[in-house]
Amino acid sequence: MDIQTTNDLFWLLLGISILLFTLFVCWGMFYFIMTLKDIRLITKNLKEKMKLLEDFIKVAKEKLNDTSLYLKTIVDTVVKVTGWVASKKIPADKSDDEKK
Repeated sequence: MDIQTTNDLFWLLLGISILLFTLFVCWGMFYFIMTLKDIRLITKNLKEKMKLLEDFIKVAKEKLNDTSLYLKTIVDTVVKVTGWVASKKIPADKSDDEKK
């Protein structure tokens, strides 16, 4: 190919410029697509972690509610037992006073 006029030089440089621009656009699109892929994977991973955290909180809440029901029953029982013991001690203390 002989370059005889400036018009030939113009078309050659224009072709090379278009080729380089096309390569640059393809390279940029590749990195943009790979970035989107990474963002998608991170989002998917984050959703899985949030689901696990939500399940853990749900189980912990259920166990806490169950434990609080048992704790309330235990406290009520302890209050009744201490009341019963206190009522049994009062007459014994009075009988000791009467004996003296």
